[in-house]
Amino acid sequence: MIARSLAAGAVAALLAPLVFVAAAVGILPGRAGAVDQTTMPTPASVPLAPTANAGELADQVLANPRLTIYAAGRGDIASGVIDSRVLTLLQTLSQRWELTVTSLKSGHSRCVGGGARAGCSVSNHWHGRGVDIAEVHGAAVTAGNTAALDIARTLAALPAPLRPDEVGTPWPALDDPGFFADAAHRDHLHIGYDRKAPEFHLMKDSEG
Repeated sequence: MIARSLAAGAVAALLAPLVFVAAAVGILPGRAGAVDQTTMPTPASVPLAPTANAGELADQVLANPRLTIYAAGRGDIASGVIDSRVLTLLQTLSQRWELTVTSLKSGHSRCVGGGARAGCSVSNHWHGRGVDIAEVHGAAVTAGNTAALDIARTLAALPAPLRPDEVGTPWPALDDPGFFADAAHRDHLHIGYDRKAPEFHLMKDSEG
């Protein structure tokens, strides 16, 4: 009971400073065609998703009608293996965008680039700290999807600890710290955190 109380308190401590997060204005559904990456709208402040303890946060994400999550990923969330920053980020982004999540932990390779070979760079997905978004407002993420580009710009402006350490996108011109673009990320947004969140550690310890 004490450990679970600590976990809930740590979640609140982690999220309390994040009263507002950056989100782009003038949001549009994704559409085909070139996107001018030099004339993005000025970010505006929107409220962070309400603070919740780890169990409540998972329940909120699973019940969120603006988040379409593949079946195995829902199982990941329900079993408590997904980092609370990933869940908080999904809840926060969903206040502006309808998202389709196609990768969390289950179904993703252990190694970056595929496979499970010894000595590889282990993916943040494998640790429950990564998420892939393949659609925004029902439109596939591509270089011409303006809503997805708005999300990418929003991610760059987030304050710590919610700002991701790695963001893969279809846009090479986005050169913020941690951003990258390659052939494997032309059809989705990849978001990852490199280090374990303190409250995630406490939650897992409380269970065993």
